[in-house]
Amino acid sequence: MRFRGCCSHRRTAYVAGELASFGLEVDTQPYAFYVPHRGGVRAIRGTNVYARMRAPRTDGREALVLAASWRSRWRQLPTNGADLPYVPHDDVRRAANVRGVASVLALAQHATTIPNWSKDLFFVLSDGYLEGMQAWATQYFGQPLASLDAAPVRGAGAQIWNALALDYPSDSFTSLSLLHEGRDGQLPNLDTLNIVGEILRVLRMNQRLGLHGAPYEAVHYAVPTVDTLAAWGVPSRVCAWLREALGPDGVASYFAGWLALAAQWRLQLAGHPSGIHGVLLPFHVDAFTLFAEPAPGPSGFLQLGTLSEGVMRTFSNLLERLHHSQFFYLLLSPGRFVQIAVFIFVPLLLAAALTLTGLALWNALGARRDAVRRELRQRAAADAAPHGAAPPLLEPPTYDELARLAPPPADGACAAFRATERPVVPALACIGAAHLAGIACLACVALAPVDCARAGLLACHAYLACVAVVVVAPPLLAATCAALLRVPLAPLGMCLHAFALLHGGMVASVLATINFAQAASMALLLCVTLYPVRPPWGMHGTDAAPRGARAAATYALHAVVMVAATPPMLVALAAALWPPAWPLAPGAAEVVSLAVWDWHMLHTSALPVLLVGYMPAALEGAAACWMYSAAVAAS
Repeated sequence: MRFRGCCSHRRTAYVAGELASFGLEVDTQPYAFYVPHRGGVRAIRGTNVYARMRAPRTDGREALVLAASWRSRWRQLPTNGADLPYVPHDDVRRAANVRGVASVLALAQHATTIPNWSKDLFFVLSDGYLEGMQAWATQYFGQPLASLDAAPVRGAGAQIWNALALDYPSDSFTSLSLLHEGRDGQLPNLDTLNIVGEILRVLRMNQRLGLHGAPYEAVHYAVPTVDTLAAWGVPSRVCAWLREALGPDGVASYFAGWLALAAQWRLQLAGHPSGIHGVLLPFHVDAFTLFAEPAPGPSGFLQLGTLSEGVMRTFSNLLERLHHSQFFYLLLSPGRFVQIAVFIFVPLLLAAALTLTGLALWNALGARRDAVRRELRQRAAADAAPHGAAPPLLEPPTYDELARLAPPPADGACAAFRATERPVVPALACIGAAHLAGIACLACVALAPVDCARAGLLACHAYLACVAVVVVAPPLLAATCAALLRVPLAPLGMCLHAFALLHGGMVASVLATINFAQAASMALLLCVTLYPVRPPWGMHGTDAAPRGARAAATYALHAVVMVAATPPMLVALAAALWPPAWPLAPGAAEVVSLAVWDWHMLHTSALPVLLVGYMPAALEGAAACWMYSAAVAAS
């Protein structure tokens, strides 16, 4: 079966004819995604082929999915010199998933000979990479997208329990890799992945499993061992203790676990699915992808087909959904994981620290006000005693009471009293302006042409505009508050600082159980940028305020650091300072390209969370530091 140089219509007709020859209910689904492109709209078109095999002696209410995309996730040239067909896709070249499609066709033909299926089977051959499966899934589950024009899926209605996707671009492979991350960091039930390891053990298949697209061999030979530590100069006693305590492969497994954790962290932070299975996870379908990285062997069709048939048979024999296992986990290896009860404390404790610090600042404003009130009352009582006037009885005095005192309070007393109030309304106005800046950045991303973003951040005018907005927003907020709102900058900055901490704690707490990587990353960045900042009156509201150019420069430096911690500036700095890419940290252009593509095609929540959830908190902290700087410079 050759698909090189074959047009899309002939390819679709051939596959549909093959599935129809097996006696299956075959249909096609043309689709088109409309995305901004060069000032206009670009239509990304494709045609999915799918077939349904009805299980005998069932009512057709439950189904399974076996899928493969026409394009693989594999982009690199194979090191063994294999002649793989590459096709243009998303301005990059992806290998054609010819053998993955062939495996699905072979399994479909084989499935028709098995009479004991307990669930219907859907065989889906999606066009493109992720977009084809996205079009099929949204139409099947009745949740169409505004940017998608696709034909409805015929025969829909069955409840899909599980799905398996095959990504097999080359002739042979050495090890398989489990891809389980879905859209917005969603994960399948852990027992779904354990099925693969158990089948390999029962069938006695000498097949290693990798994670996150990295083969087992690549990770195993890249991490340091005990001998590597000894070569680095680690004392022999320490190496001997590590070998005895952890075993001969314990050190390598430890570092391999950290690499797997970093890879899962990156995928969950971006919200990008690791395979076509990821678009099914939001619809409560436990799915994963088996990825066979091109390698000189020794495994091939037989091993992948045997494993895939075993997985589908296991899915078919399930009496109920897998629900007694983990849905939130960090997978360190196919046999080791970290459960949510362990790692959930990281973002929750960071969020609690942000929240408590914000409340402490809020209380510090009240403590400062009470201290000034007591001082003013004592001064008023001392000034009134020689004149025979009664001291004020109310504690604390109001503005009107201070004005009626005989003699009137000293000059600046009312101003000092007013300087200790909590300017809640002006602070809320600043918070609204910070959120408007984040919404403006999101609007630029949503309306930016995809090809502009793919050309790289430095060549994309929309993203440069976002960066300009982020840089100009904090000083603009400070100047607006000083000129228009007419409130003292020190208490306003302190109030805004407290709101920024409370805002960050709230966002991190909400995201902790939804997307661990996003919640922990946001909370960690806010802790690093906001915690070193001490307001002019201190955390208790009674300290002496710093003055002079040195204090103003310190606060200005903190403001610059917070501005640099915003997503547009982080990407801009990465593009300028760190252009090369490596597997766990792609370059800035690729990050921007994936973010924009996922927003238009998959409607992921990474960009709204970063630009509307996290960035306003950083802008509020930056604006507070600018206000601190202006206040201490003027004092």
